[in-house]
Amino acid sequence: MKPFHEYSVNLGYLSGAFEAESTAMLWGLRRAAKFGLRQLRVRNDCAPLLHSLATPQVQTGTTYSEIVSQIRVVAASFESIQFKWTRSIHATVRGDGAHSADFLARRACGLAPRAR
Repeated sequence: MKPFHEYSVNLGYLSGAFEAESTAMLWGLRRAAKFGLRQLRVRNDCAPLLHSLATPQVQTGTTYSEIVSQIRVVAASFESIQFKWTRSIHATVRGDGAHSADFLARRACGLAPRAR
């Protein structure tokens, strides 16, 4: 597969990284559906978002349960969709033990760290 589109979009004011990542993903999925794409491989560097999508049920009442539910509805409209974690260009693990936010988020969600 090759990238269909890569660019940034103004999403307005958002309260945090999870909201920004999930809103951007929802926007991208809607755009892909509008273009008539049927098979997608979505790459994202937000481990908590991908963990939420991989969990069979969204915990209702959570801050972002509505947007995760919306992502699932749009994702179900495709013949095939894969969500893959990708290393952020800012995700690094330095030799002095300092870890990136992605690394720590993956660990907190119980996801295996990416092999180099």
